[in-house]
This record gives sequence, C-alpha cells and structure tokens, in this order.
Amino acid sequence: MTDTQTQPLASATAGTFYFLFAHTPYPGNPPAPDINATVVVAETLLHPAAHQPAGRLLHHQLTTGKARRAGEVVPLSTLIHELALGQDSPCPYDWDALVDDLLALSLGDGCDALTLSLGTVDLALVCCGPAVRLVALGPVGQAHQDISGRDAVLDVIAHHIDQAVTQQPFWPGEIPLSALPE
Repeated sequence: MTDTQTQPLASATAGTFYFLFAHTPYPGNPPAPDINATVVVAETLLHPAAHQPAGRLLHHQLTTGKARRAGEVVPLSTLIHELALGQDSPCPYDWDALVDDLLALSLGDGCDALTLSLGTVDLALVCCGPAVRLVALGPVGQAHQDISGRDAVLDVIAHHIDQAVTQQPFWPGEIPLSALPE
C-alpha cells in the first residue's frame, strides 16, 4: 500500500469513540426541529478535509488522553477542558474551522454522522465543560435551580449511536494511511 491509499478503520468494537460537536442550526426534515449538533467517529478528526492540527490534537486526546469506555461520546467542550486550552492565554487552535469542516464533510456525505436536534438545556449541558455549573434563575425572590444531567444526555446519544451501528459502523471518510496514528 502506498501512503496515499486508504484503509478501512475499526468497526464499532472496543476502542471506538465518538466526537460530538455543536454548530449553527440548519433545518431538519420537516416537521423535525433544526439540527444543532453532530456526532462523528473519532477517526473523522484525521480526515484531510478537517482543519489541522486541531483535528489531530483532539483525536489524540479522545483516543489516548483519558481512560474512556468503548462507544463513549465525548463533546468538544470536554476535550478542550481536558487539554486546558484557551483558559489563560489565546488558544492556537481554530475550533470553529474544525467544526465547520466536519459539518461540511457530514453534509456532503464525506463521512457518516449522527445529526441531533438538542433542546436548549441539553445543548447547554454538552457545550459547557464537565466542570461547569449551570443554574436556572427563577423569578425575583425565588430560589435558583441547578441544572444537571450532562451524563444522561450523553448516554442517550450513545444509545442512538449503538442502534445506528448495529447495521454498519460509522465511516470516517477516506483517510490516507499517512494520517493514521501509528
């Protein structure tokens, strides 16, 4: 095989992880609500059309940075939190460009993806890092309410992925061998 050939990647077995990112909403198929989040298999981050080096960095963190369960869905916000990027200094990675590229890949049939219409609270939960505390403020004089359930939202998404991959694993697109980690 030459360096420019592609290779099929692992199926939905141990070691398969999924990357969740939110994006500008676009219309779903009526009467479905707008699509505002997408999930791709981790290897899609290595696609040549995905913004680099941000894609490689997130792929590395997703697949080797922390012990994860097979089939785990990991949001962009979690990976950024784990890497502690952009906290105290300007971040050298263009996350918006990466998200735009992955969205274009998924919309153009350049990879398999699960599209989601997340409600406002669920979207906020996955867009905030795991250490962020969300609070809903009540009317003046009433107590505020802590909003939790991030793990439950991610578990529901993982369940939808499990159902989708029973037929066929997610395809990350055409990935050159040179882009795959050794």
